[in-house]
Amino acid sequence: MISQEMVSQVQQELIPVVPLNYPHEKKKLEDYLGDSYELFKASSAMIAGGSITSIFTASEINDIDVYFRDAEGLSKFLCGAFSRECGYLKLKHMTDRSILMTDHKELKIQLIVYKFFNSPQDVFNSFDFSVNMGAYDFSCEAFVLDDRFLRHNAQRYVEINTKTDYPLMSMLRVDKYRNKGYKVSKPQLLALLVRISELDLQSWDQVLDHVGGMYGIDPEKIFDKTKEFSLQEVINQLQLLETVESEFVGNDPTFKELVEKMENKITEEAKKTMMDYKWCTDDLLTYAFGE
Repeated sequence: MISQEMVSQVQQELIPVVPLNYPHEKKKLEDYLGDSYELFKASSAMIAGGSITSIFTASEINDIDVYFRDAEGLSKFLCGAFSRECGYLKLKHMTDRSILMTDHKELKIQLIVYKFFNSPQDVFNSFDFSVNMGAYDFSCEAFVLDDRFLRHNAQRYVEINTKTDYPLMSMLRVDKYRNKGYKVSKPQLLALLVRISELDLQSWDQVLDHVGGMYGIDPEKIFDKTKEFSLQEVINQLQLLETVESEFVGNDPTFKELVEKMENKITEEAKKTMMDYKWCTDDLLTYAFGE
């Protein structure tokens, strides 16, 4: 007998993911991004995940995750982010996986930098839940939705992608969606547990890489790394997450640290422009917008 998961996988591969026009939702996103919208467009970036779900379900947007196709797109975004035209975005936190910025309204903008994505479908392939497989693609200025996105949000049903990049994080997120009224099937939970068991976790840093993207928690407060590492100790400490202080404390990287961290992920021209940058010049804007 063919499992439902296999059927869903085949459907996902056969049904094309095409750009769709939703004028009302697009206006909401434009208003939300404000001055930064043109920078996303110049970078051919993609916004995907929970923020798109929030737009289509009339929920509050807490933050946005931004994905890039290549080093050129990421370079343009970083060069333009700190200009007057984009509202002077502020660096708040930086890891190997992401860069967190905020604007004057404290809008959280998280740049996903652990790898590049050719298309919204590539982004969806790394996601854990079908209800988050929606994106806004700035290269065509339209929404791109997985075939299950609207249906599963309407049904309040979560279908789990067990091939997600971070299955441990997915398991922690299941309760979050249950509390929102979504349903998750037991077979899918078991499949996710099997996927987690296949992870080769050997250190606190590896585990932290899997759960370090949790908003509202200082990554250094998630685990007591003075304890001897074991999977049982990981489980014991994860059970205490609800008692961790919810206020996020960023590591406030400098401009120089940002360039050094992104050395292999941005273009040589961008590195030089950023390192030579002075607030009285327009070099960064010229690079970002080609003006």
